[in-house]
Amino acid sequence: MFATFENFEYIFRGGRAPFLGKFLSRSIRLKPIITIGSDGKVKLKKFVKNKRNSIIELYRQIRKDSFDPFSTVKKKIGIFYGTDINPALELEKMIREDSRIKIDELILTEVTTVMSAHTGPGIWGVSYCPVVSK
Repeated sequence: MFATFENFEYIFRGGRAPFLGKFLSRSIRLKPIITIGSDGKVKLKKFVKNKRNSIIELYRQIRKDSFDPFSTVKKKIGIFYGTDINPALELEKMIREDSRIKIDELILTEVTTVMSAHTGPGIWGVSYCPVVSK
C-alpha cells in the first residue's frame, strides 16, 4: 500500500508525524509518499514535489512490482481517494493503459470518514496484491 496526502496537518495533530515532516510539508510544499512496512508500521518512503509527481511515483511503484515479462500473475488493485477523485482517475488511466501491468480487478473507492479524519481529506493512494489461483 502506498498513499499520499496534501499535508501533514491532520497527521501531526494526531501525533503520528514528527515536527520536521510538518515543517517540510508546509514550507517546501513537498508531498509525502507513505507505505506500510512488513512490521505493520507506517513509514515515509519519500517526498515528491507536487501532486503530479506523486501520481507518477505511485504508478512507478506498481510498474516496478509488476515488471516480470514472463509472469502471468495478475493483480487486484485498489485505488482510494478522499475528497479529490482526479489523482485517482489519472492513476487508474495510467495503469489501464500499461500492458505490462496485468490486472485481474481494479477498484476505485472513496476512503472512510474515519481514515479521512486521521489523514485529512486530501488523502489518496493505491493498494495491490497478486491474485492466487482461483
